[in-house]
Amino acid sequence: GRSVRGLMTEFFPDRPLTPLPMDHALFRSFFLLRNVAGRRISKRYLEGLDIGGTAGGESRTAVLYCPNDLLGAWIKDRLGHYVYSCEPGGETQRWESFKLTINLVYFSLTGTYKKDAVHQPFIEQKLGQ
Repeated sequence: GRSVRGLMTEFFPDRPLTPLPMDHALFRSFFLLRNVAGRRISKRYLEGLDIGGTAGGESRTAVLYCPNDLLGAWIKDRLGHYVYSCEPGGETQRWESFKLTINLVYFSLTGTYKKDAVHQPFIEQKLGQ
């Protein structure tokens, strides 16, 4: 984690990594997620770094950091067995890691379109808000 933070400080000295709120578009880009997973849960949040937002424009989260070894949940050996256990939540936690990874890919490709007002009532209804 220290090396990631060091690199981000070097590349973006005026923009720190900050925790992402659970209403961030990333958590709604494909699956509606209510938590952050990974192979080992060390933090209950993701961190991001926003860029842009000049001249009245909206900034965009361009860097995402998960301290929970998100991709470690995916690693299999040559026989197709998972190399690492997911702790403390086991296979349920592994599935949540898969969903978060898929959301990361979708968010990277689509951006914040799920924040549009057209989708908001449906998302809120699904989340029971």
